[in-house]
This record gives sequence, structure tokens and C-alpha cells, in this order.
Amino acid sequence: MSEHPDRWDELFARAASLGPHDHAAAERMVQAFRVRRQRAHQLRLWLAGGLAGAALLGGGLMWQQAQGPLAPSVAYDLYQQTSGW
Repeated sequence: MSEHPDRWDELFARAASLGPHDHAAAERMVQAFRVRRQRAHQLRLWLAGGLAGAALLGGGLMWQQAQGPLAPSVAYDLYQQTSGW
């Protein structure tokens, strides 16, 4: 054999030496990773929905102001007349 042992042999030997406790710990780690990934996904969806709602609300308010009964210049002229300026 060569001077250096095969790295795959070392890896397989280490994997074969794992006990049931190690496998349970690995399963818990995988489950914790999945939970964190799911929560991050839910947070991204919530943030995207919130941003979309804010954009719709802002656009609606801008549209409402643009479609208002009085243009800003007319409203300012009325303000000047009533305030005595």
C-alpha cells in the first residue's frame, strides 16, 4: 500500500463508527436547519407582502390626491382669500 491512507477509507471508517446517539444528533441538526429555513422563508414572504401593501396604499393615496376635487393651486387661492393674505 501507499504511504498515505485513502481519505475515503478514513471517511467510511469514521461514518461506520458513529453510534445511534450521533445519528440522533445529526437528525436534530437537520431538523433545526429545516425549521430555520422555513422561518426565513415565511419572513421573506411576510416582508414582500408588507412592501406590496405599502406600495399599493401609497399609490392609492397619490391617485386619490391627483383625482381630488380641487387642484393644489385652486385650494391655495381659496386659502389666500379666506385668510386675508
